Amino acid sequence: MSDTSDKTSPGVLPHDVAAIEWAKAYPFDVPQQSFVYFNGEAHFLDTFVYGQWQHARIDREGQSIALSDVLGREGMAALERPRRHAVVACGSNAAPQRLAQKFRHTHDVVPTLRVTLENYCIVYSAKFSAYGSIPATLVHVPGACVTTFINFLDDRQLALMDETETLGVAYDRPVLEDAIVSIVDGATPKSDLASVFAYVSRSGALLKDGAAIALDTVEGRDVPFPKHSQEMVQTVVKDLLNVGDLVDNFIHQNLNDPSMRAVRAAELKKRWAKPFGVTLPVSTQQEGDVMTQTKPQLDEETQQRIEAAAFRTLVAHLQKRTDVQNIDLMNLAGFCRNCLSNWIQDAAGDQDITLSREEARALIYGMDYGDWKAKYQGAATPEQLGAFEKNKPSQ
Repeated sequence: MSDTSDKTSPGVLPHDVAAIEWAKAYPFDVPQQSFVYFNGEAHFLDTFVYGQWQHARIDREGQSIALSDVLGREGMAALERPRRHAVVACGSNAAPQRLAQKFRHTHDVVPTLRVTLENYCIVYSAKFSAYGSIPATLVHVPGACVTTFINFLDDRQLALMDETETLGVAYDRPVLEDAIVSIVDGATPKSDLASVFAYVSRSGALLKDGAAIALDTVEGRDVPFPKHSQEMVQTVVKDLLNVGDLVDNFIHQNLNDPSMRAVRAAELKKRWAKPFGVTLPVSTQQEGDVMTQTKPQLDEETQQRIEAAAFRTLVAHLQKRTDVQNIDLMNLAGFCRNCLSNWIQDAAGDQDITLSREEARALIYGMDYGDWKAKYQGAATPEQLGAFEKNKPSQ
């Protein structure tokens, strides 16, 4: 641990210094090879083929040992459960110590495999974690490729991970529609990677001068964003928020004052964020250390007026097209009118405005939701229900 005595206020206690250093260590000790998490530790894979774990071997202090000798009969049985969900671990979920905090059951077995992920980049989110770090999220960048990890989770583990990620509050878990994933140093399980999920921040990607900021710990190619360490991005955010203090004090304030942290996060989301699902520009040119980006020359107020007008047009279009069922929207685009009303409600909450679910839905539907269903919602066909079941995330 580095000495932070010259970077913090005199009143900062030793345990606070440790917490600050932990926040700056994000995404923590992410390994450089695939592993199987079991019984509180990572067992690094030497040779393996996904789905044929009986032949897998691990590296233990320079010696090659059968994975089955370490996991035992019960661990191997858990590992070989037929269905697991592929979830991109773009931040600290690839770090064994974070998995140990989330999966405390003795016999939890979590294959965590190193992969290449195409058409996405790993960048910083416009929010703060409870432990003081600025966490990672994904952005869609066609043609880009990053090296990251995937947690292969069974149904119970997925439900637990949803809980720890506060699914539906801080994060969503969409399917990455055009992701191309290949396991590094191992065969790619086509069936398990047919649907790849990821936890993406509802606060969106952090922007500086219109560009996202990539994690400097992530390898990649054709990534059109500058790379920062955690300490560097904390400094960027501190300056964006016009906080005239040392960066360690800034982190200390966020750690110890949840209300201040929430206010700062809301300001980031309002002014310097781009939501997931919006493809960030890739027309960035890099010349040495100087980066320029082609983007509309709009001030923030003008851009917000344009975006608001476009949203109102979308709502009016959906109110007119009552023949388009919500289930069709979900099957084709992964959202529906109810999703829009939920986003309206969330946006109101960010502005400290109380808006009920019924009120939010009335804004989107143009009438009471119950009345709309009675007038326009038809019975779903077997084909629609089948497509919905196929595309929805398993719970």
